[in-house]
Amino acid sequence: MTTDSAGAAFTAALVLLPFCAGLLVVKVCHLLVARRPFFSRDAYGPDRGVEVMAVSASVGLPAYAGGFLVGLDPDRAQAGCVRAAGAGPAGDLRLVEGWLPLSRACRWADGTTVELVPLWINVLVFTAAAGVLAGAVLAAGRGPGWWGRQLGSKRAAAR
Repeated sequence: MTTDSAGAAFTAALVLLPFCAGLLVVKVCHLLVARRPFFSRDAYGPDRGVEVMAVSASVGLPAYAGGFLVGLDPDRAQAGCVRAAGAGPAGDLRLVEGWLPLSRACRWADGTTVELVPLWINVLVFTAAAGVLAGAVLAAGRGPGWWGRQLGSKRAAAR
């Protein structure tokens, strides 16, 4: 990912943050009032899948944006690296970035590395990505196969 596309992706994430926060607030309020986790009353179906995808993305996007902000200023990042490494090893200090998994690390010439992005951010981002995939499977789960047969038999029994 180039710097320009990374900047555009980060800008898009920042624009979506208010929507994500609003969706999470609505979801928590619904859970507290209705005492059921989903808006839809169907046990399975595309409504639940879309809801799982939206909530997962609303958790993962702010986590990724927050992790992206860690060490964004190179001067502060290098100061944080020097603080974390103590006296620090001698040699040249480089900032190395990675986009997936999100990484911003300081590397010295002798191979010493200090990671600035906390581990829990990447765990949260990958868990949210798994939630988006699970929601997509749930939303598309009306096709043939075991799940489709089970769903069809439950609907036939309900009629």
